[in-house]
Amino acid sequence: MKLPYNSKRLDIIMRIALIVFFAGYLISEYPDYKLIASLTGEAVALAVSMAGLPVTIWNNYMLVEYSGLARVFSLSAECAGVIVLSIFLFPLFITPQIALKNRLIGLLFIPLLFFGNVLRIALDIVAGAYISAQDVVLLHNTLGQVFIFGWAILTFYLYLRYTGQFPSLYKDAEKYREFFDGE
Repeated sequence: MKLPYNSKRLDIIMRIALIVFFAGYLISEYPDYKLIASLTGEAVALAVSMAGLPVTIWNNYMLVEYSGLARVFSLSAECAGVIVLSIFLFPLFITPQIALKNRLIGLLFIPLLFFGNVLRIALDIVAGAYISAQDVVLLHNTLGQVFIFGWAILTFYLYLRYTGQFPSLYKDAEKYREFFDGE
């Protein structure tokens, strides 16, 4: 479907405006991204305290007590999910074929990514209470990374399915057949 000239122009202006907004946020908050880090820290502290572990939060640090042993966790920008959010959002706004409505729908998936990141960190910390406090970093750096990237892929898949942009093999089978048969 071809967009009228004004709609195409509006789409370009909106994409540029959103890219400038997100890039401006990333640049202005560099290097510690306090807003996202503090929101993530508060949410993780709530989740960990709901699991029964005493938590004290101060700036980007969390103090968690493991049966008498206090452990300090530093919540960096990477842990707060800045990279995962950027990887999800930038393709949404730089890909020209995505309609403006679908771009705005994509913004509604940010809380799902945020929830996944909070869940990842909280599970790492709570697992440390049952496994060992020393293994929390290992869990976080290995299984936690696999979890969050899997969660991000699942979120992007859900976004594509919800907006009808995920290719259907049945719907597009004829196009694929022509491509592979060389016709």
